Amino acid sequence: MADTNWQDFPDGAPQAADIYVAMRGAGGVNSTMAQMAAFAAANAGDGAVAAPGMAFASDPDTGIYRQAPNVMGFVAGGTERLRVGSYGASIQSGSFGIGIVPNARLHVYNAGFVSAIIEGDGTSQTQLIFKGNTATNIFNQDSTPILFTNPSGEIMRLSADRNVGIGTGSPGDKLHVHKSNADHFLKVSTNAATYACQVNIDRGSTNQTYIGASAGSTGIGIFSNENLPIAFSNNGFQTRLVIESGGHTRPGGDNLYALGGPSFRWTGVHAATGSINTSDELAKREIGSIPEEWLDAWGAVDWVRYKFRDAVEAKGDGARWHVGLIAQRVRDAFAEAGLDALAIGLLCYDKWEEQREPVYEEQVVDTATVVVGQAGTGIVGPDGAEIMRDVTEEQDVRGRVQVGERVTLEAGDRWGLRYDECQAMEAAWQRRELARKDALIADLANRLAALEAA
Repeated sequence: MADTNWQDFPDGAPQAADIYVAMRGAGGVNSTMAQMAAFAAANAGDGAVAAPGMAFASDPDTGIYRQAPNVMGFVAGGTERLRVGSYGASIQSGSFGIGIVPNARLHVYNAGFVSAIIEGDGTSQTQLIFKGNTATNIFNQDSTPILFTNPSGEIMRLSADRNVGIGTGSPGDKLHVHKSNADHFLKVSTNAATYACQVNIDRGSTNQTYIGASAGSTGIGIFSNENLPIAFSNNGFQTRLVIESGGHTRPGGDNLYALGGPSFRWTGVHAATGSINTSDELAKREIGSIPEEWLDAWGAVDWVRYKFRDAVEAKGDGARWHVGLIAQRVRDAFAEAGLDALAIGLLCYDKWEEQREPVYEEQVVDTATVVVGQAGTGIVGPDGAEIMRDVTEEQDVRGRVQVGERVTLEAGDRWGLRYDECQAMEAAWQRRELARKDALIADLANRLAALEAA
């Protein structure tokens, strides 16, 4: 039979049903096109990157070659781009794009929502590992936030203006941490007291302030390596208390703030010397002698001994005796003389309202739809795997709810004395009484001398 060209067949190109005859000696072998293609694939040479074993007639440096046992390489333009083996697949050079011609090592594009899923079997951790870098950069090319989420919602975000928000969708500063309807703590910890556990406030290489516990310390503190004071402020950065660089403690302004209050008293003050009170003449006006009626009224005041009620309740008979004055008795002694001890400044009277604070309980405040697993849909996807769907359930969201109030301070009032002024009044009264006695003694002495001279 004479050779015939494909173009001389009535139907032109070869057909799948064609039978091909291979002459072998005196006989022959019939083969279909599929059998010939399978034979060619099974017996193709390994090839190389420059000349793949399976290539194209018009593009001989593009195709597939056998790189090693059970490993094949995909070549384009004489360069291996993708390698597939029993271990999986790897990109050898260039970039890999899904849905787009890539302009990065890995470029994924979709017209709608885009996601990449890293899924484990539920028995071990799932990780995204960066290795061999001088720096790792998570870069958002658009001026939009970078969000970190889980099935319960957003966990953290990096805003377009480079603020970090945890629990808030609109961080107002470099770090903004928020928690709704619950107690809120920012925790800094270490595993042993031998290590420092501090927050470092850095204003430059030599300007360091630390808040926390130093190494080996059992307490907390504020530490600074600067020769500057440490100030405590509130209400629009008004300074209330200052620790000077030399260790002295002072109020934030002169003659502005009290130490304690009528319903918030210190139990005691331990000092090496007494307090120093302003007595500069330039700070005073209407300076004059103490009126006699004041001294007369003071003469009716009795010094007494007493025990404090709270001390008796706590210690019983072991409560100590004290010596002093009773404020109401000072008030009454001056009132009987037609004088107001409050106007004189011996006496103090303070009254305060009841103070309350809210009482909270943890309760269910909302519900949230939470993904708890996945289930099959019965639909097979393009990759041959079943398309899965999320399995969700409604879970309670718990938070703190105010359920009432409790009294933290009962309403009350309290009388008090300025003991330094009371002692000054006592000294003035005693000085007058001594002067009167001295005058009486002098008069008696003169009379005695006159009688002796008669």
